[in-house]
This record gives sequence, C-alpha cells and structure tokens, in this order.
Amino acid sequence: MTHSAAFADESIINPERAKEALKSASSDTREKAAEYLGDIRYNKATDALIATLNDVEDDVREEAVRSLGKIGDNSKKTVDALIYQLGDGAGGVRCAAAEALAKIGDPKAIEPIRKQRAAEGNPINQVRMQRAIDQIYEKQPPTK
Repeated sequence: MTHSAAFADESIINPERAKEALKSASSDTREKAAEYLGDIRYNKATDALIATLNDVEDDVREEAVRSLGKIGDNSKKTVDALIYQLGDGAGGVRCAAAEALAKIGDPKAIEPIRKQRAAEGNPINQVRMQRAIDQIYEKQPPTK
C-alpha cells in the first residue's frame, strides 16, 4: 500500500484536509499528506507544498518536492522554490528537486541543475541530475 493509499484509508481524502495535514505534528502524516496531494495533482496545494519545503524532516521535504513536480505548476514561484531546493542538505531532496524541475521543463533550471551536478559528491546523484537536464532539453521546441 502506498503512503497516499494509507492516507486515503485514514479517511482524510479531502484535499483541503490533506493540506491542513501538512502542518501535523507527525512527520509521517506530513509526508503522507504531501504524497497524496501530488498523487491527485491538487494544484491548489502548491503554496502549502512550497511552505513544506522548510520542514525539518528530509523525507517530508523530499515528498513535497516530488509532489510539486507531479502537479507540474510552472509558475516562477514554484520553479524558484525548486531551484532553491537543489542546495538542500539532503541528497534525496536535491535529486527530487532536479527531477521535479525536469517534469516541469523550465529551461531556466538547466544551469542551476548543472552547477549542483558539478558540486555533487555522490556519482548516482550526478547521473540523476544529468538525466533531469537531458529531460528538460528534450521538452524544448526544436530550433530552426
């Protein structure tokens, strides 16, 4: 059972209640709420998910980043927040940010991802970031 399925099983299936759950004292509940909001691509949760990027728990921040990518909001606010997360202290959050930016496809994310890839100490994370860069390039219209 996925986290979001477990969240739905807890009868907190109202997206607005899930947004409120992002403020729960339980990190597990915050993580499940973030995942659920992304799984249903609830675009009205973007601001709440961006606020969750300041969570003390790596797993919660990572799930919030993934959900922002699933929602796919290409607003400056969302893209800038994800670019900022490329500098997170947790490698999983940094990679999730690069992957979320790839899903959104904003070319302004290429250079920040490239810089983080160069500074990244983990070779697996470097590969994931390069893949994100490649995906962004693939989404760009062909030049004439």
